[in-house]
Amino acid sequence: MSIVYRLNCDLDRVTAFMPVVPVRGFWDQFDGRSLAATWSPVAVSPADTPEDDAQLADCTILGTVPLLSDKAVSTLAPLWGSHCEALPVTYPRKRLFILNPLVVVDCLDEARSDLERFPSTGRVMLINRYVFVDRLLEGHSIFRIPQLLRAYVFVTESVPQAVAAAGLTGFSFDLLWKSGR
Repeated sequence: MSIVYRLNCDLDRVTAFMPVVPVRGFWDQFDGRSLAATWSPVAVSPADTPEDDAQLADCTILGTVPLLSDKAVSTLAPLWGSHCEALPVTYPRKRLFILNPLVVVDCLDEARSDLERFPSTGRVMLINRYVFVDRLLEGHSIFRIPQLLRAYVFVTESVPQAVAAAGLTGFSFDLLWKSGR
């Protein structure tokens, strides 16, 4: 049996971040490819909060990508292995890393999910109800799906369990699907 969550951060309790200097095409590069070989750390700052009021945690967000503390990376890296990379950013108060999943799994059962598509292209615009193909999730604790490649990071049940066991802060997990439902 599999359980799939969307990885989020608790924005009621943590501060979101943004690049200090906008970088053209920055968000588009997070599509399942490795960026480690060419990565140059981007300077980040709190998005809508004065620096002194920033609430730091083990998980926050940088635009659309998860931003993790050094503690979160060291705790979760054994779970993810080579399926994910942690890309450093520059922030003076804490070591932070962009979480970049390197696995794209075509595991969404489009026929049984509730999808909204762009009329002009037929591409998936929104997923109201997720249904996954259970057997395709085997061996994956973190992944992206091709239908929403740059939008979300998905995790299976081992990730929330590890986060809770380590007492990591700032994480939020939206339950999307349980097999056998």
